Amino acid sequence: MLVAAAAFEMSLKSRRQRRRSKAATTASSSCGEEERQRSAGSAAAPATAEVGQQDVLLTATPTAADSLSRAAKRRAQKRRAQERKGEVERHGVQRARPPRSQLVASDRSSLPVVFEDESVLAVNKPAGMVCHPCPGFWQGGSVIDALETRQRVPGYSPLAREMLQARARPTGEDDSFIPRAVVHRLDRGTTGLLVLAKTTEAEARLAEEFRSRGAKKRYVAIVFGKLQPNAGSGSFELQSSVLVDAPIAFDPSRPGKVVVGEEHRGGKPARSIIHLHGYSAAHCLSLVSVELLTGRTHQIRAHCAYLGAPIVNDGDYAAESTVKAFRAKSAELGVPLSRGRPLLHAYSLQVNHPERGHPLALHAPLPPDMAMLINKLWPTLNEEPQRWPDLTYGQCFTPARDEVAGSSAGPECDRTTAKSPKRPAMGKKRKQVGSY
Repeated sequence: MLVAAAAFEMSLKSRRQRRRSKAATTASSSCGEEERQRSAGSAAAPATAEVGQQDVLLTATPTAADSLSRAAKRRAQKRRAQERKGEVERHGVQRARPPRSQLVASDRSSLPVVFEDESVLAVNKPAGMVCHPCPGFWQGGSVIDALETRQRVPGYSPLAREMLQARARPTGEDDSFIPRAVVHRLDRGTTGLLVLAKTTEAEARLAEEFRSRGAKKRYVAIVFGKLQPNAGSGSFELQSSVLVDAPIAFDPSRPGKVVVGEEHRGGKPARSIIHLHGYSAAHCLSLVSVELLTGRTHQIRAHCAYLGAPIVNDGDYAAESTVKAFRAKSAELGVPLSRGRPLLHAYSLQVNHPERGHPLALHAPLPPDMAMLINKLWPTLNEEPQRWPDLTYGQCFTPARDEVAGSSAGPECDRTTAKSPKRPAMGKKRKQVGSY
């Protein structure tokens, strides 16, 4: 019975091979004598295939075979995706994808730790490092990957294995792996404070505090030009700061980017307070700090651009020509900047301790690139932003104040440098997947 079945299967294979050979011969009949000889040679191949049952018949590429090949590739991709998902469930951190060609060097060195105890870990995230494994960073380059080699400080203890498992609540990001330890995030190019939960109790309480906007966050940024409080209808000038109250929506024409303004569909409330600390007329730069009252994606970057002063070296929300020109100029100042590194730093964060309940005030030192640039442009300011004086709009953008701050006199920078983040919404609304 088995022998008969095997013989029938071999017969079917031989018939298919003969049909393919005949089709190839017919397709090449219009060619010259040389092509006919090649067809004859290919037509002789089925006999070899029938005898050895090992050789594969090579003919002209038929359309049906191509479509089957593409379908097979799609099935293989789906199968590999399922295998990766199973590996995540078994081992916690996804490691099936190949590494990206340019991995950051920061995950090969010690990750700076600002504070650590049995339930909370606060790190000073460097530029170029993502918060968790995602496309392009499956085998390195994330904070989660660098936890094993992080700086040892009093209170050090390893994270529980369950905190490196995927979140119980779905996040809507099927292409990323977000461990339970990650309760909030920073952009890849942004530096500064990132708080991680080390226990399930800390995860629940910290996540709720960030969700309810109980955490107080303050960032330091260097922006192009002057803030224009009247540029957006949602902003107005206070005594020493600018309040931006303008909703943010995802930009359907630029995946992953946002637009500002009430005219965009799907916008969510977003409020920021921008404090002014200095202005350099010679280089057309302003030094600011920003308090976040909400936590929308790219909120600080979009709100600064909304006021006509995008963050320095921000290729997503500043004019490309301005970014390239300053990048070349920064090398002359001795502060070389690379792509994908907006000068934005998460300087301070205040949250309630998840177990003890007392306020936990954390500060992360300025990164070297921002510290060097601030020292060159505003030498009278130290590297502790909490001690910087708050200036009114009039004080900050006057020649007298500029001279006191140590900047040489230069031409006023009145040109618009920002890409407009107020593009009309169109197409399908993009689903919001996280706050930064």
